[in-house]
Amino acid sequence: MAFGTIKADTIQSDGGTAKTVNDLVASGGAIGAATATTASTGDDSTKVATTAFVKAQAYATLASPTFTGTVTLPTGTVGTTQAATDNDTSIATTAYVKSQLGATAVVTAQRSMTERTCTASDFDLATGNLWTCGAIAIPNPTNGVAGQVGVIRVTAAPTSFGNQWDHPGGSFTAPTSFPAIAPFFVTSSTQFLLGSWTEGVA
Repeated sequence: MAFGTIKADTIQSDGGTAKTVNDLVASGGAIGAATATTASTGDDSTKVATTAFVKAQAYATLASPTFTGTVTLPTGTVGTTQAATDNDTSIATTAYVKSQLGATAVVTAQRSMTERTCTASDFDLATGNLWTCGAIAIPNPTNGVAGQVGVIRVTAAPTSFGNQWDHPGGSFTAPTSFPAIAPFFVTSSTQFLLGSWTEGVA
């Protein structure tokens, strides 16, 4: 129910001192702490939020927050660079990483890959880079990506290669001692450079 405009000469809290509106504006005085019912934590409405409701949301503080779940940052976010001796779960900036590795460092890693069997009708480079076969006609690979590298290991002499393969010296020369391995390089999805054979690899 609306009562229209309320007018009063002074405002006074229980047991407090009467103050005019001018007194309150000029001195920042208080007429008592207003209280309200605290809404449930999941409330999402236009109700007044009490201090208890705000604290119950458990938002991360601005200073030294601790996050849970998957944390994402906006593009271009600038963080504080940790000390070079830092060794904890703090987020590393690009400056911190470069201080540890050097601006031109090359990072190396070991990875185990599965050797796949190449057939006369199946040589899909999207499935891997390590291949083996016997005395077959090695086809043109599919799904090659420029810059991709790999290795072929043969247990017997291949009878031929597809027409998209380029060989050392210009033509295919079959290895004679087995197993033999040769590296290859993908220059485009339709051109593959085969390296020289290393033969008799036990």
